[in-house]
Amino acid sequence: MAKTSVHWFRKAVWLTASFATLLASLSALSAWVSPVWCRWLGVFTLGYPVLMLSAFLLVVFNLLVWRKRLWLPLLLWLPGLYALGTYAPYNFSQSATSKDTLRVMTYNVFFWSWQERDGNGLSPMARYIANRRPDIVFVQEAYSDPSFEKKAMRPLFQKVGLNHYVTIQMENDQVGILTRYPILDYGRIEMPSKNNGATWFRLLRAKGDTLLAVSVHLQSVGLSEHDREGYSDLTRGREEGGLTNTHRMSRRILGQLANASAVRAVQAKKLHDFLVAHRGERIILAGDFNDTPISFPHHMVGRELTDAFRTAGRGLSRTFNRHSMVVRIDHLFCSSHFMPYRAEVDDQVAFSDHYPLIVDLAVKAP
Repeated sequence: MAKTSVHWFRKAVWLTASFATLLASLSALSAWVSPVWCRWLGVFTLGYPVLMLSAFLLVVFNLLVWRKRLWLPLLLWLPGLYALGTYAPYNFSQSATSKDTLRVMTYNVFFWSWQERDGNGLSPMARYIANRRPDIVFVQEAYSDPSFEKKAMRPLFQKVGLNHYVTIQMENDQVGILTRYPILDYGRIEMPSKNNGATWFRLLRAKGDTLLAVSVHLQSVGLSEHDREGYSDLTRGREEGGLTNTHRMSRRILGQLANASAVRAVQAKKLHDFLVAHRGERIILAGDFNDTPISFPHHMVGRELTDAFRTAGRGLSRTFNRHSMVVRIDHLFCSSHFMPYRAEVDDQVAFSDHYPLIVDLAVKAP
């Protein structure tokens, strides 16, 4: 009787571990499928880190109680393990492969930190950006009044050669670029959402050397401050009001996440079409995707371009810094003309609800 009980216990652990690893892998693979077909896929991909952690614990338990049958959970886990290199990569230090390099930053500037000024009437956020000596800065939520831009920002930028600053107005947003290179042309990539979107800029690095820069701000989830605090309480088990209120809050938040993921899927398809139309050109695309590295928008852009953080970054490196949302939702991609050799999220600055992502690129010889 005891042997039979042990056998069934081992079998239950094995089946549970197999199911957990399968779910983790399906979560990773679901990033390849558009949430337009099923909006809940966008929520399923968000569960990837939790599912991976659960799978890891169960695989370890399986290893302890029934090592003989461990091959199946491990086999089912392979797609999930492969995606871990995108979600939380680990790269060793690299050096530039060329003397021709670029420093690129993407930053959701949150209305330039509500146009904060220091004692000298200058913007601390603009000072920080200038001190990092970027060549190109992709900005989102970049609204500022002309006076603030002229007096508090431009003097700092011009000292380091960042003389060209253009944003394009969305309905409730401004997405644009700050750069040391002349802007030859620019425009907007038409998308279904008018609140968010993408803009493109043709930059002149040198005579005959142009670069297509695409600044992106995809559909936000639209969680209110109350919703975000509710999400934080839910993740920490502090939600008040009993099970009914918890259930209502969960349904509302999950519904908003699902709806936003479906909109971003359409926007991602538009971005992909734009990239295909400009295939072969020097391209850098960056911005606030409002989605994790395991997502359909990330997958669609990654079909044409290289994820710089996947190639040269390290760890989870959250870029959204509010509440319990430990996620990297700001991304930077480049064409094969560039080699990322350093990528970091600077989590020591608190001007915005996002941290800046900074990437150093080596420009490959033609």
